[in-house]
Amino acid sequence: MGLLGWALIFLVVALVAGALGFRGAAGAAATIAKVLFGIFLLVFIVLLIMSFLGGRATAPAVVPLIMPSLTLPTGMGVPAVFTNALALAA
Repeated sequence: MGLLGWALIFLVVALVAGALGFRGAAGAAATIAKVLFGIFLLVFIVLLIMSFLGGRATAPAVVPLIMPSLTLPTGMGVPAVFTNALALAA
C-alpha cells in the first residue's frame, strides 16, 4: 500500500473518531493523513518534473551476435584462419 492509501486510511480513521467524539484521536489521525498526503504530493510533483525534463528514452542499439563478415560459407561463424589453427593444434 502506498502513501496515498495510508493517507486515505488515516483520513477515514479521523472522520470516524471525530464522529464518535474522540477529538484527540481525530486530530492526531488527521495530522498524520495531512503529512502523508503532503509527502505523496511532493514525490508526485518531483517525479512529474523529472519525467518532463528527462525527455524521451531512445531504443538501445541492436548488435548482431555474429558479424556477417566472419561467417563461413558453411554458416559455422568461425573464420577460416581460426579453423586452420585449431586443426593444426589438434
